[in-house]
Amino acid sequence: MSSVKLQEMESLLVLHKFFTPLFILLLTTGGLHAAPMFNIMVLFDGSGSINPSDYEDQRGAEQHLLNSLTISPTDNQFGIVQFGTNVILESGLSGNGANLATALSKMFQSGGQTNHADAFTTAHDELTLNARSGGGGGQSVVILLTDGTPNEPSGSNPVIATINAANALKSDDALIYGIGVGGQVDVSDIEFYTSGPTTNFSFHVDNFNDATTAINSIVSDLNAMSPPPAIPALGAMVIFAIAMLTLIRRRAANTLPV
Repeated sequence: MSSVKLQEMESLLVLHKFFTPLFILLLTTGGLHAAPMFNIMVLFDGSGSINPSDYEDQRGAEQHLLNSLTISPTDNQFGIVQFGTNVILESGLSGNGANLATALSKMFQSGGQTNHADAFTTAHDELTLNARSGGGGGQSVVILLTDGTPNEPSGSNPVIATINAANALKSDDALIYGIGVGGQVDVSDIEFYTSGPTTNFSFHVDNFNDATTAINSIVSDLNAMSPPPAIPALGAMVIFAIAMLTLIRRRAANTLPV
């Protein structure tokens, strides 16, 4: 048997050795995964100005947000903060969509005043402790839904306290979106809190049922910032096969008599 034929057989054995396990791996995983994308904290208004119907509409708007982005241990993760006079971390950052949906469904309205400042600070603390970092997963996002102007914490100017808390988040490179709902919210306050340009990050809607329109805009904005999609399994296999066939040809060419 010629040396060329021997080289071709050896190369085919190499191809079989490496390509077969890769083929099985790609079929079972569905492709190569992109890096995690966003760490998202949602600030949920549970103050006393929210009536029971609005509270449920707000819950539905947040579930719409959860349904609109991929949630998994290797993708986006969410956390939920409810604010009234006091602030409750209803769910820390999680990549488990079912657990987040359960936490959202079991929330009880906290009531009381409107405390945006401590809501931002609670979100900031959670992001500092548990946000993914590196690659495409380092971007933190905070989304505020509210129907009013802050009147807590007491003993300070609540608006200034909120602006300071929001600025602390932005100084750590978090993006802040704000959705003001109804006629009692001061849209200019929302614009002070949020990232810029305000046309991309600040929204005003008539009611919580309409908040899904603003959420759709936010989701579109986040999708535009996401890492490139994963390489499909078939594409990865084709790339690998081409590389191996090129190697075979080079080896064969090197053994041809001069």
